[in-house]
Amino acid sequence: MKRHILRDPKIYPSQVFALLSPKPFAQIAWTLVEHLHIPLEREPDLELTTDQNTHYWPRYSYTDPESESTFILVRNKGTDSYLVPELKNVDIFLVEINQYLTFQLSLDNISKTSFVNFCFEVETNMIKPESQQLLHA
Repeated sequence: MKRHILRDPKIYPSQVFALLSPKPFAQIAWTLVEHLHIPLEREPDLELTTDQNTHYWPRYSYTDPESESTFILVRNKGTDSYLVPELKNVDIFLVEINQYLTFQLSLDNISKTSFVNFCFEVETNMIKPESQQLLHA
């Protein structure tokens, strides 16, 4: 019998969706609020300092007290770098974190929004652990 061990409770359990869209980031956030009924709010930019440089990525988030789900919407292309360089073609990541594995989002309901040209669920083996930690920050 194979056992799975959760290595970092901050990262798991979650699901990550990659979105490709030509629309501006703020318009995508607004459309998600309207279509998926997730009242996302603008957060301070995700910030990462490496060597002499500081990188920023805009993001929105919302925590639903009833379902205990946290939703994070973050743009992949920051000021001068990618949040997840392994997936440079992705415009935006939508992350849902829920410790009870009761996820509200599905690929089907995200793909039906008017702004998404293409979307897919990101598997853990598609990105590096460092990128996973940044997505969940």
